[in-house]
Amino acid sequence: MRKVVLFLVGLVVLSCSEGEEGSVLLPGNSGKYGEILVVADSSLWDSPLFEKLEAIYQEPVKILPQKEPTFKFIKFRYQDFSPILRLHKNIIFIDNKADKISITERKNTWAKDQYILTFKFDNEKAIIDRITESEDYILDYFIDADISRIQASQRKASQGALNTEFKQEKGYELIIPRDFTTVEKTDNYRFMRREKPNLTQCLFIYEEDYVSKDQLSKEHLLNLRDSLGKIYLEGEAKVSYMKTERRAPVFLDVQNVDDQYAMRLRGLWTMVGDFKGGSFVSYSYVDTKRNKLINIEGFLYCPQYNKRFYMQELEAILRSFKFQNTTVSKK
Repeated sequence: MRKVVLFLVGLVVLSCSEGEEGSVLLPGNSGKYGEILVVADSSLWDSPLFEKLEAIYQEPVKILPQKEPTFKFIKFRYQDFSPILRLHKNIIFIDNKADKISITERKNTWAKDQYILTFKFDNEKAIIDRITESEDYILDYFIDADISRIQASQRKASQGALNTEFKQEKGYELIIPRDFTTVEKTDNYRFMRREKPNLTQCLFIYEEDYVSKDQLSKEHLLNLRDSLGKIYLEGEAKVSYMKTERRAPVFLDVQNVDDQYAMRLRGLWTMVGDFKGGSFVSYSYVDTKRNKLINIEGFLYCPQYNKRFYMQELEAILRSFKFQNTTVSKK
């Protein structure tokens, strides 16, 4: 009987290891956030197609004070694509020997939380046209992948008691890592901060009564954050406070977060009366059950390091927001 049991266990292991994508036995992924491993024939490195992909994926992040690419490419030929490279978290395959044009996605092929895009073509101009039509999709595919991985890490080290408080008192979920400390709290405002050497990440949540769609306009959201900065976000220097740097571009767009719609505001902040500044991103959600506009912002002070990843960490928190009991706005 013992031999039969061992034999059956062996069958189960073999079945899992050769199963479909997403097997629980897959190893963890490798590589850094913000990297994409690109596998293609070396003849394509200087092609118009590759230049197009570089223009999309290596475009500087819009809201950072210094230029940083959205993604860094790591190039390999097919013959150099070894088993260890297959574990990379983000991979692009370019196949110029196909008999038709296609852009396909795969997940969890060789590693957990792995995202892959494959570009196949028999006509370079045609695939470039297809990529041009799909720019937002193919860029967001890997951005969202990195955000999802960051959220999974944050969830493992979250403040469970604080999330329970949000659920019970406010009716929503928000995953805040344990190393954020609440500095100030009122009925409609909470300010939290995480300090590391030469790095400060801050979060604040502010609620106001929701009475008009005009509150979702860029003008209102900018005026609101500047008024909050003057009241709550004072600097170290005398009579200093935070405000939006309006001489730099400020971006407003609509985001779909887990079937909830939010207004995302992104830009730079500066400190009036001081010499500090940095990047910010905010998400504004409408709570139709309580008739509240919930504004959640993350901002960063990081004068010495690259900032893209630290802003992604903040945005991952903002995108973890979820209403409880289907209190969802799609206005």
